[in-house]
Amino acid sequence: MDTNIKNAIYAMAQLHYPNLTLDSMLKAFAMANNSEEQESGRQPLLKVKEAAILLGISRQHIYKLAECGELQRINVGIEKNLFRITAESIDAFILRRAGI
Repeated sequence: MDTNIKNAIYAMAQLHYPNLTLDSMLKAFAMANNSEEQESGRQPLLKVKEAAILLGISRQHIYKLAECGELQRINVGIEKNLFRITAESIDAFILRRAGI
């Protein structure tokens, strides 16, 4: 992930979670960038909790953003709320919000 995007994510997360450290955010990035998925060439998929950590928002807000189409969701089960968020849509969301 691009350094500018990481900095934008960190700045957004700090607005909601002032006690968030760069180290904890980088751990969230590590969860999101599973090396096995990258080696296979597949687009990394994030759990709702992982996406919430990356964006510094609640899981409920992730559900709302996915419902309205702001974040791309991939259904992984038959239940409506069992889905993953694409890492690419997280990047695009940040860039849209940052006006980049």
